[in-house]
Amino acid sequence: MEEYGYVKDVKDGLAVVQFKRKSGCGDNCAHCSAQCDAPPLTVDIRNTLNAEKGDKVKIEMDGNKFIKLSAITYGIPFVFLIVGIVIGLNLFKHMGYKNYELLGSLVGFVFLAISYSILSIIDKKLKPTDNETLSMTEVIRLNR
Repeated sequence: MEEYGYVKDVKDGLAVVQFKRKSGCGDNCAHCSAQCDAPPLTVDIRNTLNAEKGDKVKIEMDGNKFIKLSAITYGIPFVFLIVGIVIGLNLFKHMGYKNYELLGSLVGFVFLAISYSILSIIDKKLKPTDNETLSMTEVIRLNR
């Protein structure tokens, strides 16, 4: 996966790069009636090519790593949701509740919330190495 962004700032060996976020319906927003405004995405990336403020840079991410991170981001909450629903259904059904489906669904959503909390904790611990996931591969000097 590769994207192009602009260096907004350089500090402590890191480049603050801003990307234009692509909307879900494509890049031709002028012809879209939804009028969605996708805010820019800003990330800190190790400045290995000595990019300067205002430079356009090419950023790459290994496709396998992207798929792995996506699977973690979406897979873990999905598994927690399903496991919570199954546990809740079985628990409340054996306890004799008439509305065990509703209660089982609520337990599933509680498990979903727990999974997001776990992912948040993991994300905070991995944040310092976040710039290892992305790599700067090209600098296009615009200020010269």
